[in-house]
Amino acid sequence: MNPAQGRHGTNHNMNAALPVSIAFLLAACCSTACNAGAPAHGFRPALVDATFDRQVGIAIPKDARPGRYGPPVGLYPACPPPAPTVDVVDVSALPKDLRLSLTMLQGLANRGSRSRVYLIQSPEGDGFWLRHLQAKGYVKRTRSLTADQFLAEYGRVYRKVFVYDPAMSGSINAAFMLGALESGLACAPGDRDRLAGGRPVEDLRGRWKTNAEAIAWAHRTLARRMHRRMLACMNPVGDQIWLYDYLTAHRVFTFWITGTERQDGKVSDHRAERAVVEAVLRDYPPNIPVLGFWSSGQDPGIGEYTGVGLAGETGQFTVASNLCSNLSMLSGIRVDLRAAVKRFQTRLARRTAPELQHDRVYVCFEFTESGDSPFYLQHVQWKQWQDPARGRLPFNWNIGAPVLDLAPCIMEWYLDHATPNDYFCLAPSGIGYTHPYRGLFSRTAEPERAWNAYIGLTRDAMRRISVRDLQLYTDAWVPFDRSKRDPVTLRFADGIPELRSLILGMGRDENMNAENGNYILGKHGVLVSHCLTRWDPQYARQTKEERIAWLANEVRAHAPKGRPGFMHAMVLSWAYDPSDYVELVRRLGPEYVPVTIGEYVRLYRQSTQLVMMDAP
Repeated sequence: MNPAQGRHGTNHNMNAALPVSIAFLLAACCSTACNAGAPAHGFRPALVDATFDRQVGIAIPKDARPGRYGPPVGLYPACPPPAPTVDVVDVSALPKDLRLSLTMLQGLANRGSRSRVYLIQSPEGDGFWLRHLQAKGYVKRTRSLTADQFLAEYGRVYRKVFVYDPAMSGSINAAFMLGALESGLACAPGDRDRLAGGRPVEDLRGRWKTNAEAIAWAHRTLARRMHRRMLACMNPVGDQIWLYDYLTAHRVFTFWITGTERQDGKVSDHRAERAVVEAVLRDYPPNIPVLGFWSSGQDPGIGEYTGVGLAGETGQFTVASNLCSNLSMLSGIRVDLRAAVKRFQTRLARRTAPELQHDRVYVCFEFTESGDSPFYLQHVQWKQWQDPARGRLPFNWNIGAPVLDLAPCIMEWYLDHATPNDYFCLAPSGIGYTHPYRGLFSRTAEPERAWNAYIGLTRDAMRRISVRDLQLYTDAWVPFDRSKRDPVTLRFADGIPELRSLILGMGRDENMNAENGNYILGKHGVLVSHCLTRWDPQYARQTKEERIAWLANEVRAHAPKGRPGFMHAMVLSWAYDPSDYVELVRRLGPEYVPVTIGEYVRLYRQSTQLVMMDAP
């Protein structure tokens, strides 16, 4: 990804020279941690009090009450299941403005008793998942429509058009929100005649002088009529508009903060827009998602590091989903995830676990930095899973909790196609993407209750797919001070009784090494393991050969000196594919043994017990 794309970029070719990750760039820029609001040392959270809701099939923490600590049931509302015949419209080659209007029309059309429209935003990704839905019988029949046929067939579902100023993100998002509320379409000036068709037209051009003014107007005028348990950060000026079907269907309040590099100081003003958005975040309850993303391809926005941290302080978590498509249909497909988990566990049980050998380094390789994103699972990772090298060696994959509700059929596909060598853990940092060590919930009215609700929701997500291991984002590779950070780690270790291990860091933090990178913590004896490798900031300019050689050297340089040794190693998802990973392990040689997270925990505990027995 380039700096404008953010951590969840759009370059899907893993073998091409990939642009530099915004995660690294932000890490380099933000060299000091913000630990405001961290609990006092020695805090031990009580287990979350929860009740089981049979309708949604999950345990809902009693602290998660609407308007204060989080939603009472399910975090993401589902759309209706597919109709017997689904209309498929290829919009991938249409101009961006028209695609935005038609994506909104899809959201309106998919309200009601059945979801009826599936858009091809990306022929490759959307085509793949449509074929999968047909193969599973989730979509029975399809009918292809052109854009004009789509407008004619579904013209009855919208009653009005709202003409926006194409140069103002605030104007476009205000037009979208008005359309979502009043069954209308946001419309570019050039599409007015085509879309209006005799319907009333409200021209919003000139109504607001600045983006900040438009956001503030929408907050003051529209927010109370919109969904109160979701928000979205979306740049409608760019091309990353696929999510607007779901946002339309559920009337989600949506904003954008112009990046400092793109502001003109007149219509767009980063500081003014940020101030208004902070007021919006404070107005919404904690433990709700912010969909979309904080940066986009055309505008760096507020940036991932700042955006995730800012929302976290007021208690919201990020769901990187700006390039998710068709969620107004996928969220409504009923899937028996419990059965899919059981099928996967049956295959997993066939794996022969390695025995402890005293001359080996056991390495837990994790495909990290994107699995929390439903977009990545929908449009990138499925292609990596076609690699014939996948399954030849044990590999650990991050899975983000949001996909369980936003697109359960996608999660089912991964479970059904996982080999005995594919292993899942919950992605950073639990129920959603947050920075737990950077003042999470510090600006909420009751941080402790919000924290407990967050832990309870994370625990529920882990139980739904039967995972016992969780990765936590620490910070931008800054020094990790356990005296300050253990209290946050203990919230997870003590608050989730089923938890087996925590994997800390998306890259090696300063002060962490092979000597102090594994330790037992909390009353349940959770193994905490720190990632001991990083990725090369120049990987985008490297060849495949250079990237593999760099990571092999990184593993060797930071491996434990003693034997047996144990280390977690990060395999940057944007830079490596399964074939690269197999070649990496070959180059490391037999001294380095790749293991699943579960095997890593078992072997580490066995090793430490033997050391204790051998001690004088």
